[in-house]
Amino acid sequence: SAMSGIAAKFASRAHIYLCIDAFIMLVFSIVCAITLYTYWFLWVGLALGLIVGVSGCFGAYKDHKIALFICMVASALGVCWWIIVVILAFVVSINWWGIVMCIMAALSMAVILFLAYKTRGMGFELP
Repeated sequence: SAMSGIAAKFASRAHIYLCIDAFIMLVFSIVCAITLYTYWFLWVGLALGLIVGVSGCFGAYKDHKIALFICMVASALGVCWWIIVVILAFVVSINWWGIVMCIMAALSMAVILFLAYKTRGMGFELP
């Protein structure tokens, strides 16, 4: 089947999951950038989302160590950024929908970080 043919091109199952997750992050970031462009403070998170999306998809597909490293760094920054936004959201105004979205973004970045770490298979040392 076509799916198993595509799957065979990936180095491991973690690579497949990373590629899917990174692609979702990429689409999500593009959609959010188009719909939420007035909220300048979200741009950092969306930019990180784009970097994670592109480097994650490319890194997972090609098993490209430097791209996977960039993905790891960007997703780690993404986790920190969305946690900061959640804290700020509590301080400034409690918009529950926004807070849930930011927590979801932080969690999805954390999942990508974990998968990128797994796919590199060599820990956190430099590329």
